[in-house]
Amino acid sequence: MKNTKTILLPMLFLLSIVLIFTSCNTYTRGSDINDNYQTLDRTTVIEEVITTNAPASLDKEPTTYGNTSGNLANGGYATLSDDWIYYSIWNDDELGGYLSKMHIDSTEQIHLSDVFATHINIVGDWIYYISWNDNGLYRTRTDGSETIKIEDYINYAGGLVVVEEWIYYVDFDLCKIRVDGTDKTVLLNDGTVRNIFVVDDWVYFNYQKWDGSFVTEKGCYRIRTDGTEKTKLNDDINTCIIISDDWIYYCNVGDDYSLYRMHIDGAEKTKLSDNSIATFNVIENWVYYTDNSDGYLYKMCIDDAEKILLATDNAEYIYIVGDWIYYVNYIEYGITPLYKMRMDGTERQEVA
Repeated sequence: MKNTKTILLPMLFLLSIVLIFTSCNTYTRGSDINDNYQTLDRTTVIEEVITTNAPASLDKEPTTYGNTSGNLANGGYATLSDDWIYYSIWNDDELGGYLSKMHIDSTEQIHLSDVFATHINIVGDWIYYISWNDNGLYRTRTDGSETIKIEDYINYAGGLVVVEEWIYYVDFDLCKIRVDGTDKTVLLNDGTVRNIFVVDDWVYFNYQKWDGSFVTEKGCYRIRTDGTEKTKLNDDINTCIIISDDWIYYCNVGDDYSLYRMHIDGAEKTKLSDNSIATFNVIENWVYYTDNSDGYLYKMCIDDAEKILLATDNAEYIYIVGDWIYYVNYIEYGITPLYKMRMDGTERQEVA
């Protein structure tokens, strides 16, 4: 993803930029990690899941998602579940960060774990995430107890999304595994997969395949959740993809990171704006984004592309949580407080 700002997490995001189409941010409404973490009990009964917000295109029974497509494409450092905001903050000490929660009507922060957690998903009373500390896949109770390691290695740039009782993720391959750690299945084992999300029985992702130093396949693809029918949707190099309603939104690298969208079947490709976009999120008819020209936070109506300034902060990683926009305000390396504001830019305030 193109970004004129200094990179917040050098090692992680350098890799993401080299691969170009890394995470930019999924959302659903629906114990510290240490040497003594619990080994996964393969007989664990799957927890009862809660009904959460699913893409609006679904006409059948609502599907339980762990986070929104937009939030996960931005790294998934925040989500909302049962009026609780779960979020993770990076710091520059040995632990790397911490995982906390805060009631939506309060400013009191409740510490859950000494871990920098990415791709946070909440399903039932479990938090699923990738640990920056060791790149493992974990789940922790929403009260901070009983941390369980599910998988030893997850590719951060590939992404992670929890849908019902299944976890979709990328280690070296595109995989799925049940939330209790059983029935691991490889869906795709060639090429480079990034920025995954699931709608109905399709997994959507950015993809590149190489033959030596030549790219032989690239673009946005989808594949059935059983690993069949790999299908190409476009031929662009995309920084990330965000799915909202029946549309896939993405920044087209070949067109100076301009914003496009297409139908989830790949039809009706349309350019929405000439602005060069660093990172963005989508809700209903609005796009919230950081402009590459100045690093400021804007919003744009999809219908008329009107550009509205919300904040002159150096905004990174935009999350939509309830009626609030959360974002990382990059001041300088090591000073990256979390801010929030209303959708119209009012009530801006530092959170953590």
